[in-house]
Amino acid sequence: MADRFRYRSEPEFFGWLVQVARQHIADRHEYWSALRRDPGRLLRITSASWDGAGERCGVQPAASSSGPPTLASRKEQIALALKALAFLLRRDQDLVRWTTEDRPIAEMADRLGLSYEAAERARLRAVDRFRKAYALVLRRARP
Repeated sequence: MADRFRYRSEPEFFGWLVQVARQHIADRHEYWSALRRDPGRLLRITSASWDGAGERCGVQPAASSSGPPTLASRKEQIALALKALAFLLRRDQDLVRWTTEDRPIAEMADRLGLSYEAAERARLRAVDRFRKAYALVLRRARP
């Protein structure tokens, strides 16, 4: 979009600037809405049972009830996970999101223009950074 802009006058510049801002806000809204549709997968990455290769190592017991305390706790965990995700660089955010969507590493490699091995290493590093960011956010949220 920036490459198509030609400065002609101040009103046209402000119109272009408003259009860029609206598009950015729409993109962010779409991104966060997509995460909110299935945030449980994002929380799975924060658990210690995630082995980094996309597999869960152990069985986590399900909550015996889904009452208000459980829902409130889950909502808080999701908010913290989304906050931790926001601290990551865009590429790491994408890699974590693609991991939660169970996208194949080959597809990630194609999207990023990397080899399969490089994409796999980048995904593991992004998941590790997300876990560390989540731990920091969680520690800060709970005195």
